[in-house]
Amino acid sequence: MMMRSRGSGEEGGGNYFPGGAVSLNETNFMNSNFDDPESASKTKTFTSRIGKAASSGNANGKDKSSLKNSRMMNKSLKYVGVFLLLCVLAIASRTSKTITLVVLASVGTLAFAKYLSMWVLEKDEGTMEMIEVADAIRAGASGFFSTQYGLISKLAVVCAAFVFFLYEFRQVTPEQEKSGLTSHSVAILTTVAFLLGAFCSGMSGYAGMWVSVRANSRVAAASRRGSREPLGVALRAGG
Repeated sequence: MMMRSRGSGEEGGGNYFPGGAVSLNETNFMNSNFDDPESASKTKTFTSRIGKAASSGNANGKDKSSLKNSRMMNKSLKYVGVFLLLCVLAIASRTSKTITLVVLASVGTLAFAKYLSMWVLEKDEGTMEMIEVADAIRAGASGFFSTQYGLISKLAVVCAAFVFFLYEFRQVTPEQEKSGLTSHSVAILTTVAFLLGAFCSGMSGYAGMWVSVRANSRVAAASRRGSREPLGVALRAGG
């Protein structure tokens, strides 16, 4: 008995499954005697290939769905960030011109840093060997950050509690008292300022390392084309 497939593909025919093609020759396993060990082995191999092809197709579908969700999430975060920035600028403009200038300078610096990072990431990563080494470095950096920042975050909480109790039981100055501030309000404001500074410091360190571990292979790839380009990539990556 001859079992033929529907929907032949390239020359010679073939069944196409998500993730790969299976030839017609492989579908003729039913002509063989299943009592033959060799035929049984071919049957098992063929079935395994179909399962892997179907699994690969499902994985590709999940990857596309995850990528779409990630893009939607990033877009939403951008809108939220812009809204919060406008709120901060509105409050700062009514409070102090100095605060407004500081916020605008910070936003301009972040925008310039994003431009530099995007410029670096557009560069060629190099050969497959360079990419493999770079991937290993990224994995090591990720583990390092998880350990280091886990410990630092715990120390920051302890230090924040110490700062809060230090200012909670400290007498306010005459100037603060005239402004209507109490020791409790000063303690809260100082603690929040400390935590905000620690968070911004941690984020700047993470962003710098995130770009640098992705720039090393690009610098190595650029060095194959000359000496000026890798220097520019290294400097713009923060090296």
